[in-house]
Amino acid sequence: ELLLTSRARSKDTEFKRIKGIIKAQTGADIIVATLPSILGLYPTNLGILTLKKGDEYDINLLEQALVELGYKKGDLTSGTGTFARRGDIFDIHPIGEQNPVRLDFFGDEVERIKVFEEGSSKSLTNLDSVLVMPATEMFLTDEDIKEVSSLIDGELKSYTGKKNERFKEFAEEVKANLAVRNFSAT
Repeated sequence: ELLLTSRARSKDTEFKRIKGIIKAQTGADIIVATLPSILGLYPTNLGILTLKKGDEYDINLLEQALVELGYKKGDLTSGTGTFARRGDIFDIHPIGEQNPVRLDFFGDEVERIKVFEEGSSKSLTNLDSVLVMPATEMFLTDEDIKEVSSLIDGELKSYTGKKNERFKEFAEEVKANLAVRNFSAT
């Protein structure tokens, strides 16, 4: 269902849902939710990154982890669920946060973490750590991706003619999204 409705869903709603799931999984005392949202499927274990000042990270692996968590890479952060990398500076706008954070690296070590205003880049406060929650509810392993792609290929073989060209285009788009684990509304 997530594959078919990914464009129709609001990112803001998805971010709120993810925050709720994480709160439920980490022992929130009270959760207020509608019956349909409780009955809906959700992942049992959402990945969360905790980035700490003084810790060392492979910047390339960090970038890959953010993409797998559903974050979109750009030249600058452009809203919640985005990140940017410029040399030893790594900007992330985590879901659930009003402002993005900047990680200043010295080599592989996080030298400083600071919250900043997105438009002006004005520093607001320094942090010792930042919690980066996923920006997507859809988590697939490489094996899952191969299996779904194979199923799509099998279905595509049964469709012929011009009438089904749109279906084929859509199926190819879903496969492309699988390949980059990009299940966010655009």
